[in-house]
Amino acid sequence: MGLSQELVLCCDSCQYSRTEYSSPRENNLNHRQNVPFEVNKEIVLYSHEIGSGYSSVDKLCTVFGMPAMNKSSYHRIDKRVNASIVEATDATLNETVEFVREAYRETFPQGRVNAVNDDGEEDGAWEDDDGILWVDVAFDGTWHKRGFSSHYGVGVVVDVLTGYVLDFCVKSTYCHTCAMNKEKLEGMTAAEQLQWKQLHQPDCSINHEGSAKSMERDAALELWGRSVERHNLRYRTMLSDGDSTAFNALAAAQPYGPTRPITKLECTNHLPKRMGTALRKASKDGRLGGRGEGRLTKEKCQRLQNYFRSAILNNLEDQRAMEQAIWATFFHVTSTDEDPHHDRCPAGPASWCFFQRARAEGQPPPPHAGHNGTALSREVSHAVLPIYRRMTNPILLKRVAHGKTQNSNESLHNVMWGHCPKEVFVGKDRVEAATAEAVAKFNRGNFALAQVMDHMSLPITELTHSALAKKDKVRVQKAERATDVAAVAARRARCAGRQRQLEQREDQEGEVYGAGLMGDGGE
Repeated sequence: MGLSQELVLCCDSCQYSRTEYSSPRENNLNHRQNVPFEVNKEIVLYSHEIGSGYSSVDKLCTVFGMPAMNKSSYHRIDKRVNASIVEATDATLNETVEFVREAYRETFPQGRVNAVNDDGEEDGAWEDDDGILWVDVAFDGTWHKRGFSSHYGVGVVVDVLTGYVLDFCVKSTYCHTCAMNKEKLEGMTAAEQLQWKQLHQPDCSINHEGSAKSMERDAALELWGRSVERHNLRYRTMLSDGDSTAFNALAAAQPYGPTRPITKLECTNHLPKRMGTALRKASKDGRLGGRGEGRLTKEKCQRLQNYFRSAILNNLEDQRAMEQAIWATFFHVTSTDEDPHHDRCPAGPASWCFFQRARAEGQPPPPHAGHNGTALSREVSHAVLPIYRRMTNPILLKRVAHGKTQNSNESLHNVMWGHCPKEVFVGKDRVEAATAEAVAKFNRGNFALAQVMDHMSLPITELTHSALAKKDKVRVQKAERATDVAAVAARRARCAGRQRQLEQREDQEGEVYGAGLMGDGGE
């Protein structure tokens, strides 16, 4: 009976016999077939927690010398576990929406700026007359496989104010039942195929027609299209990385009508990455890299990307100052002794510009050759000038002036694929359950597992509660250490120290590993 054992008590004197099981069946239905035992449901839930499948349960039983659960029984229970996780998460999302609604009321008691009324005009309302709340959300997509060849894609909406997940959807282009019956369908007539597909349609896992790249766009359309019906919310903004056409599709679809447009916001982490990507592409395609003074090397691309990021973060909510700071970095790295351009650089003895520091101290400016480590030649500066013009577009800078990021989405993806590793082939139900489990833990912490167990009619002991509370406490402590300024500085110092030690060891050992180092024929 899987991990449950049948125990029979017999008496040789009176022929008394009684049968019990080491684990009760669901709802104490001990004599009903196909009713799972509690211990078998617990072991299947355990496999979800560690992000594995039947093979992990089989190996565990082998090591402990226990009879393994039947594979068909595992998959039968697994379907019920998947459904329980999704249903429990739906209840969690309903609670989350109410919490988000209260958070907006407390944060904007006098109304919210930049909201849009029915006439398409901005006013101070944060909630329409019909009781539908406007919220700012971050949206991002993720895939089960890398390289945009995945059968499954996930779209997630996260509230920007609270950081809670509001909704998600899973897109799939694969159905195991359809794949297994492909040859059978080929031997049927057109009428028989149509009849089979109509019967199978309610259980078919395919809900997306198109490439993997279009999953993020279609997921956005679905999530925005059902926000009012499901949660009584309107997603006013989309904070995203801009890697897909999701926002363009929403702008064209107008899910809330022509008088309620959606605003695009840029992630402050992804916009500098776009700058770095454009610079590296220009270096490669334009052959601007390589050795030589003023060349656009990979190291300089990274430095210019960091300068761009600092200019944004240091001038949030001031679009004009942000633009000036970005151009200051460009003219700084393109300056020479004969033609300096440091007027845009910040003045004063504390300036990051060596030229302005010398001027503030009343000293002659030092030569650029020894102080401008990111200097670009005239040829390179002319080639990258269009990139800077494009990246300082007023519309683009306005979208990033809020200073918000998609870190919550990225963190959720990490939790999600921990429950469903990308290296393991799974079905849509497993991806959906893994996403739901990650969303529940993201919103409620590890106590979300207790809610799933309660939904599955599994016993929850005091030890379970204390263990989950301890896990949440440790998680919070790690998060606090990760954001502590002193701890961050200490980690960076340790990392730099280990790197220096590694470089010293490599210098002492000489060249011991490399392509073709052994030589031809081992000589």
